[in-house]
Amino acid sequence: MSRRKLEVSALLEITQAINSNMSEEKLYKVFYFTCISNLQLSEVALFVLQGDKFIEKFTHSLSFTTRDLELFQEHDFNLEEVQEIYPNVSQVFPVRHKTKLLAVLVLGKHNAEEIESSFSFLQTFSNIVLVAMENKRLARKALAQERINKEAEIARNVQEMLVPSNLPDNEYFKIAATYLPHQSVGGDYFDVIKVEGGYIFCIADVSGKGVPAALIMSNFQASLRTLCKLTCDVETIITDLNLHLDENTKSDHFVTCFLAYYNIESKTIEYINAGHNPPYYLNGDKVEELKLGCFMLGAFPTIPVVKKAIVPIHKNGKLFMFTDGITETVDNDGVEFGEDRLKMFLQATLNADLKLNHADLIIAVDEFKDEQDYRDDLTMLSIRFL
Repeated sequence: MSRRKLEVSALLEITQAINSNMSEEKLYKVFYFTCISNLQLSEVALFVLQGDKFIEKFTHSLSFTTRDLELFQEHDFNLEEVQEIYPNVSQVFPVRHKTKLLAVLVLGKHNAEEIESSFSFLQTFSNIVLVAMENKRLARKALAQERINKEAEIARNVQEMLVPSNLPDNEYFKIAATYLPHQSVGGDYFDVIKVEGGYIFCIADVSGKGVPAALIMSNFQASLRTLCKLTCDVETIITDLNLHLDENTKSDHFVTCFLAYYNIESKTIEYINAGHNPPYYLNGDKVEELKLGCFMLGAFPTIPVVKKAIVPIHKNGKLFMFTDGITETVDNDGVEFGEDRLKMFLQATLNADLKLNHADLIIAVDEFKDEQDYRDDLTMLSIRFL
């Protein structure tokens, strides 16, 4: 068969393989067999650039390595400059997609004279194959990114439904909330729920991020609000929340949670801290950490011990709830903002407007971290009792 017919046959075969949506691994095999059979190349090697490294895809009767190829790259694949070092190489074809280097095809000298007339075709043939593979890779990347964007959009929509759009405005307390997700989708949650005789306050943080965390928090919110319609006993609510989380997450995720019931008649808070950062109750010069409670939720089928506490509430007393994104923010030396700095800030700004107080705290944390990035979501829920 004439070389022209062999070239046409090779082009037809590889075009059919590309159009059939063949996998990259199979396309490389077709490329290899086409080179040694249809094009009758007795010495050939293909190296594909992945990231910043060349990967050998096939070598046939040619002593050549990726290390050798790096020397050619340093000389911009100028064959004459390095051929004295590699006399067994007759031609090197860099394959590019626009300006991006994709691969390099190397030919030996065994039958260089026979295929010299086919150099132009061979370069075109290589470009067709490898650019097609690059387009496949880019298409897969685009589809993957589209899925990620869609998941993020779903999670954001779920999360928007979790965050209360309206907070109570009444004669019992003033309230302010701030939620700043570290990424497009965070894992924090807070709620204020009116119940018989008072209000339930809750702040929580789920392990993990993204869609799974948003779905777990959605389940957590639904369970919490359902339970609050049945009872205002925090121990019953916490126990049932743990059971629901254990059944739905199978210990893959857990939730830290602070849950409190404010009794408007007795002016008391009954609370349970389920492994969460202890909120602070500030009354004048006194700062009380609300840390009594139990293990985090969803980690075990049942909670071994649950302890609840009752705190008397005073006029102008302030309850500050938060997640660990604030205290665990680090500065340039790796030092955390910490609970001591947070308590000092809260004591110094005890009588400040709640919303302004949140804004000033964020400024203080931002100045503290300097050039460092935030590690987690920042969530605050402040209540001043009237």
